[in-house]
Amino acid sequence: MAITKKGRELYTSDRSVITISNVNYTDFKSFKVSRSVDDVCGSFSIEISRPFDNPFKTGVVIDIVLDDIVLMRGKIYNVKLRGDHKTDNIILSGRDITGDLIDSTVPDNAKVYTSGVNIEDIASRVITALGLSGIGIFNATGSAIEPFAEDEIVSCETEKRAVEFLQDYCRKRQLFLNTDETGSLIFFRATGEDRGNRIINLQKDNNNNVISWDLNNDISERFGKYICKVQSDRDYETDVDITGEAFDTEISESRQLEFILEEAGTQQECTNRAIEESNIRRARAFEYTVTVRGFEDKTLWTVNQLVDVDDFFNDVKGTFFLKSVEYKLNLETGRTTKLVLTNKDAYTLQAAKSARESKTSVAAGIWSS
Repeated sequence: MAITKKGRELYTSDRSVITISNVNYTDFKSFKVSRSVDDVCGSFSIEISRPFDNPFKTGVVIDIVLDDIVLMRGKIYNVKLRGDHKTDNIILSGRDITGDLIDSTVPDNAKVYTSGVNIEDIASRVITALGLSGIGIFNATGSAIEPFAEDEIVSCETEKRAVEFLQDYCRKRQLFLNTDETGSLIFFRATGEDRGNRIINLQKDNNNNVISWDLNNDISERFGKYICKVQSDRDYETDVDITGEAFDTEISESRQLEFILEEAGTQQECTNRAIEESNIRRARAFEYTVTVRGFEDKTLWTVNQLVDVDDFFNDVKGTFFLKSVEYKLNLETGRTTKLVLTNKDAYTLQAAKSARESKTSVAAGIWSS
């Protein structure tokens, strides 16, 4: 995802800038900005000295900027005051400007659609119906997204949240939904982009950028075989169960999970859903988390990147998918970024990893099931 350049002359210092209505505030204590492939909406928390004419109120939109790079266009959802006779600080927390889309249910005039509608049209109608402004919609898949046929159209249920409704349609096209730094909605496939960034953690190397690490692999929620069935259980015309299957070859096939498709669908949709379930569970099972110096290597750390890892201490070597980032800046530790990585195909339709790829991803024998 591209980084937005604001091009303002005031962004020349090495300090964080928080902008409200083109007015900059720099007297911060710390900030944290987080974004993940698993969460549509990014979040932030900031501690800053309270200005005399305090503009930091709930509902206010801010830009969180480092030098000339916008990390997030956010909306303040919570304000706390903290101080004593020497200090007077404000702690702000919130999410990017799509936060209202996450919380709100779908209005009646955006619940029903007809054949030929595409995912961008649905998102636009929901946003318009909610009266939201400033939220763009972008297709980042690299190709046109196939419109929905009549048998794929599902009316929105009462009390369903807008983002859940959009994600239902995303699943039909194996899409992910996220936001960029300006708060625009991004439809994409999590195949990862190689931007040249690396994680290096060797015994003796001047290029080392790792401060700390946390490695975790847990197969308790993984299965060798996933079986997805439609809600009706049977197709009475053919008297054959409509099912879809996916396999995780790293796990014994004796471990099986059967579940029902969220709504009526075809065999191909059942198969796609089974593959998705396999990938999601594998993604959650293996996580390699590191904290690195700064906010960038060759380029800014952002989600949906492919990252080359050479970690001698943990025997991790290969190319991995960057699923979440958390930028931190405070007066004591300076700039750091917490990165969470998983197997590079964990969010794609490739359910079964080859044994060869598995061995190059992590040290042989350490994570074998």
